[in-house]
Amino acid sequence: MDGELIRSGPLSYQVTVSIGSNQDMVTITQDSIDVIRQQYIDTGKNERPVRSQFINSVPAGSSFSFAQIKSPDADWAIFTVFDDLELLQTLYGSPLTIESGYRTPARNGDITLSGRNSAHIYGNAVDINTFGNDSLWDQLHDLAVNAGRGCVEPKTCSAGVQFCSGTGHIHIEWGGSCQNVGE
Repeated sequence: MDGELIRSGPLSYQVTVSIGSNQDMVTITQDSIDVIRQQYIDTGKNERPVRSQFINSVPAGSSFSFAQIKSPDADWAIFTVFDDLELLQTLYGSPLTIESGYRTPARNGDITLSGRNSAHIYGNAVDINTFGNDSLWDQLHDLAVNAGRGCVEPKTCSAGVQFCSGTGHIHIEWGGSCQNVGE
């Protein structure tokens, strides 16, 4: 990952605690959420999520499973776009196949042509499998854009456009400035 450090395990610290004449050594070790949060620091990301942003299950009544939206290398995720994704699926009228939702910075760095500060690492993006179907890509694009909140990565790359999704999947971002779409 271009000079970025990805640690192989949690950070641990040994602390000596003294109370009066009693002394004890305590080991403090990062838990699984803090291991993910450390990746944001180690890779110099623009924003660093707080612990309360992480989830390990989907909201009650969601059409999507936690396994569909989480990064394959983590048991926690940031995913803020359930309502938008549910609306898109309702407008489409059939189940959607999620190709990628939340990604840890380490996972995102392993994906060729993924943006350094991709909306996936902040839980604001989803890639939906379109199975190479050009008309399905166009339909999902129109539904996301017409719903008024989604930004869609271009299907084809052109001059000045670094990222494009092709017809294999559609990349949709919600919220934020959508500044990384197509860059």
